[in-house]
Amino acid sequence: GNVFGPKYLWGRMLYNQNQCDGLQPASLRDLPLAGEYFAKSAAELMESPAAAYFDRGMRTMYTIRLARERSVTSLAPCDPEVWTNATEVAELVRLVIAKDLANLGQWHWKDGYRSVQGDIQYDLRTSPATTYWSLFLDVFHADLDPGQRGAVLGNLSVAIDGYLMDCAEWDWNFNNGNNWNAELGHGSMAWAIMRWHEEPDRARQVANCTLQALRAHARYYTESGEYPEGVSYSSVSMDGLLGILRLTLTAFGEGPAAFRPEVMSRFGDWVLDMMGPDALLADFADCHLRRGHGNFHGLLAKLWGPMSARNYDLSSLEPWLPCYTRAFFRNKWFDSGFRNPFLVDPVLAQEWPLIAARCNVTVHAPALSTFRVYPEGDRGGTAVLRSTPPEASAVDVCDETALRRSQIEQTYLAVSAINPNFAHTQWDFGTVIWAPYGHRFLADLSYGDLRQYNQWPSPYIELGPTGHNTLVVVEAGSRSTMQYRVGTVEAHPDALGLPVVDLDGSLPYGAVDTE
Repeated sequence: GNVFGPKYLWGRMLYNQNQCDGLQPASLRDLPLAGEYFAKSAAELMESPAAAYFDRGMRTMYTIRLARERSVTSLAPCDPEVWTNATEVAELVRLVIAKDLANLGQWHWKDGYRSVQGDIQYDLRTSPATTYWSLFLDVFHADLDPGQRGAVLGNLSVAIDGYLMDCAEWDWNFNNGNNWNAELGHGSMAWAIMRWHEEPDRARQVANCTLQALRAHARYYTESGEYPEGVSYSSVSMDGLLGILRLTLTAFGEGPAAFRPEVMSRFGDWVLDMMGPDALLADFADCHLRRGHGNFHGLLAKLWGPMSARNYDLSSLEPWLPCYTRAFFRNKWFDSGFRNPFLVDPVLAQEWPLIAARCNVTVHAPALSTFRVYPEGDRGGTAVLRSTPPEASAVDVCDETALRRSQIEQTYLAVSAINPNFAHTQWDFGTVIWAPYGHRFLADLSYGDLRQYNQWPSPYIELGPTGHNTLVVVEAGSRSTMQYRVGTVEAHPDALGLPVVDLDGSLPYGAVDTE
């Protein structure tokens, strides 16, 4: 973990180089991913996994749009000069159109999910395809002939028919309210904005369905800041929300009102608390045991207010932003937050090392011991205790080389009392994670582990779909789980003033089950 500026990732994602160090690509063929359109046939491109095809195409379309913009304005500092090569840009446009359209018929638009109401028409496969091809029509609007445009519109129209059918029936992919709502909404909103003037009634109907689904999803961002599905699924949600926010801010000047800045800010705090001093996520609910923050979601959630208002002057956040920045980047690894440049919000264009350097660890940093409970009213919650021994306070956390190591002497204890009403959390209640001094000694079973490894006696394992991180206590019975009985979590000081967390799991663990 280290604090870095956005130029590094931006240059690496788009150009595979750092232009400001004087390293310029000699040709568009040298660009990462975009260069593959020059080097590979349509069939070879289609051999990529669906996610890789999506990333390559999105980054290439962004490159083309930016190059065309620079051709009529001027190069910005550190822009590659190859963007002024109109011949190469035109050739790249021709290749992308030809090869992507050659592969259009091989895209999978549905995964075949079913609900009690029947087939789900618009699912997790449909949304990215809808996003991709809606953007394709937008970027290449003036380059496509009527036949090419009609072929893409025909596929999109079938997808949107399914979306409106599911919305009218308020099928599972709408009424469940979970991370699907945001993920599916990204594609539907992209189509609605792309066809806003050509199909105004239908586009508005799709946009209204999207906003209605987002209102159903907003409850997953609880008032305390907790996201009960776990950090991994919050990332799926945030990817969709950020896409919708970028689209609606650009098209309408405002974002979805269901996600209030103060709630999203508390969610940003929860994201930090779900990272142990061993740099591993607290894998409650449907969370994978991942190392480090692979995206910028915690930071962006804290900045939801200025981001939604397009206010990129963060000086008013000075009392807390420097130390939050330092704490976030302490465990920020990888680069997934920049892989789709269309989703990179301008609010990230800050000199984060300079902001973090203003963290006065004596005045603004958290106390040596922090104790937080994220209640969900009467629906459970999560408690997190993080403690640093006083003798460790001399560690120079402003030393960049020691930034991640500065947490190694912390003791971390997290307890889950998540509402079993949320899918895949039925037996999480009472789970404890203990990570002292950079090592995890007590841990949950992560998302899908039991399904993946299955090395234990089967009577004690729930071998349901991947994701049921369920240790079954046979004697407790299963009816209480099916009836969604809820435990409680309370925090209070004991006689010595020390924090105590009381969990009552009698209901979720079958105390009143007559069987």
